[in-house]
Formats: sequence, structure tokens, C-alpha cells
Amino acid sequence: MRRWLSLLLVVLAACTQQQAPPDALVAQMRVGLERSLAAMGEAPMSRAALDHLSANLCWQSDAASLARARDGAAGDGLAERARATIRRIEGHGHGIRPPAMLTWLSAQGDGLVPEQRLLLEACIQQALKEEAAAGAARR
Repeated sequence: MRRWLSLLLVVLAACTQQQAPPDALVAQMRVGLERSLAAMGEAPMSRAALDHLSANLCWQSDAASLARARDGAAGDGLAERARATIRRIEGHGHGIRPPAMLTWLSAQGDGLVPEQRLLLEACIQQALKEEAAAGAARR
């Protein structure tokens, strides 16, 4: 009986879902996406698509890093990390290109609003994950 109870607890622990990102964070990410897409001259996305993408970016990113980036605590380091991420992706030759949003945001320098800094941090984290996955697939 104890073994079954232990097994049940392990299964339940493995099945627990990560807590959803705060609605305010998702809303800020949506604003960053809307502003950036408009500034890039891209066609506007539907509200549902923006909501979905914003939530996914927040869900897949480290919340503490997002907050630091949004609040400006990362300072110039955020732009440098973005440029370093782009160089890393281009230099590894895994057949992937840096995301256009990451490239555009990194080129804006200090002209980013807090919501766009939040988006830039999420783009950096996502690009590094994709680059690592591409590298692992080639091994």
C-alpha cells in the first residue's frame, strides 16, 4: 500500500502544471508585441493570436528576468545580450536564423518602452532555447 501511495504522489507531482503567468504580465507582453509589430510594418495580428502568443512567451520565459528587463534593471546589458544571442545563432551554423523580432528589437537601442524590453527578454530566452535544440538535434 505504501508503495502505491508513493507512486501516486510521484505521478501527481509530475502532472502538476506550472502556474499560469500573471494577467498583467501577459497584457504588458501583448502591448510590446503590438507596438513592435506596428513599428516593423507588419500586418496586425488578431486579438486571439496576440493573446495566445503573449501568454506563450510569458509561460516559456523566466518571470524574474522578464520583470528585471521590463523595469530597466538589465540596463545596457539587455541590448548587449540580444546582440550576443544573434551572433551566437549566426555563428553556430545550425541552419537557423535569428528571429526578425529579436533582430529588430536589438537594433532599437535605448528607444524601447518597458513593454518592448519585456518582449526583448522573452525573445532572447526563446532564441537561446531554439538554438540549443537545433544544436542538440545535430549531435
